[in-house]
Amino acid sequence: MMARIFLGVVIAAGIYLLLRAVLAKKPLSLKQFFSIYVAILLIIGLIGLGLTGRLHPITASLGVGLTVLTRALPMLMRMFQAVNLWRTLKAALGMASAQRGPKSGNHSEVDSHYLRMRLDHDSGELDGTILAGRFTGETLSSLTLDALLAFREEIEEDEASCQLLDTFLDRYHDWQEQAPSSNAGNLTTQEAEAILGLTPPYDRAAVIAAHRKLMQRHHPDRGGNHEFAARLNAAKDQILNEC
Repeated sequence: MMARIFLGVVIAAGIYLLLRAVLAKKPLSLKQFFSIYVAILLIIGLIGLGLTGRLHPITASLGVGLTVLTRALPMLMRMFQAVNLWRTLKAALGMASAQRGPKSGNHSEVDSHYLRMRLDHDSGELDGTILAGRFTGETLSSLTLDALLAFREEIEEDEASCQLLDTFLDRYHDWQEQAPSSNAGNLTTQEAEAILGLTPPYDRAAVIAAHRKLMQRHHPDRGGNHEFAARLNAAKDQILNEC
């Protein structure tokens, strides 16, 4: 056992010295050098396990781990993207608060699948252009709160876009604190269509079906939001009264 450990240390030291000599003239950082060194050690270790017949159990474990990682990778990538976009925009907002100098034309942009957010550092104004979905081409500042909430429902599976939209809503709308009845009864037909996701032409059956589908997901008894449920009901009533 001790002989194997000693042999492993000797091999690792030999590879280290050889690698230093080979890469001496390369402009590598310490981190890059050790990344290459560790990768080479792993490859040699796998070759050694393969030659001694001990690789099969490790390969099976790696296979299971890779399967789990492959399935979780899309979700992890979306989470990392959301966090990075969130930090970028928050940092830009902080810079805008601190920088009120004479410079003009200074701005930051952050993109996601559904949104391109733009922050003016001089004025501190934040706005966004919608890149996909039924509100494509619209700016966030041009939409009513009802339309913005409807847009949020449309993009709820894209965490990065939701983070950006929530930043805008937190900055300009008291959207999480509004009473359910505050705007629910004062909808225009266009706002009601946006909430239910309807595009003319449609009939009464389509209105009822759209309302039912959304209520199944957002009813308060199923963990939904009271405010949005009230807006759904008001939107249905508004459109049915016009039909």
